[in-house]
Amino acid sequence: MSDDTIDQAKRTIIGEYVEWVTRFDVNDYVRNKPMIEKLYEEKQLAFATSMQLEEKAKKLEERIHSLELENQRQKIELYQNKQKTTTVFILSLLATILVGIGVNITTSMPYGWTGWIMITTGCILEIIAFFIRPKG
Repeated sequence: MSDDTIDQAKRTIIGEYVEWVTRFDVNDYVRNKPMIEKLYEEKQLAFATSMQLEEKAKKLEERIHSLELENQRQKIELYQNKQKTTTVFILSLLATILVGIGVNITTSMPYGWTGWIMITTGCILEIIAFFIRPKG
């Protein structure tokens, strides 16, 4: 294999940091106890770092999972609050219309019962809307 092919393979595997990687020559380590010990120390350090990074990755995955669950819970809560808010709005609008028409009928016919029933119904609807509104 030519040097260009080796460099190209290193670039593919390692990426842009290929200049940091030096060539490995086995002959440098044959019967060279300090170099073998140094290589072993580096292997142990790389292994320890790898284990720490794996532990951090697991913790981050757990955190991501818990945040996804929290997000899902928040979306469900938001959907429920939207439904309640829509119901409250419709009830309040209906109550306002009933009270308005009831007041109009009552002022034109003070002794008629229809206007008073509409006003009372509107007030009851508004009280119901008040108690079913979303909390918080």
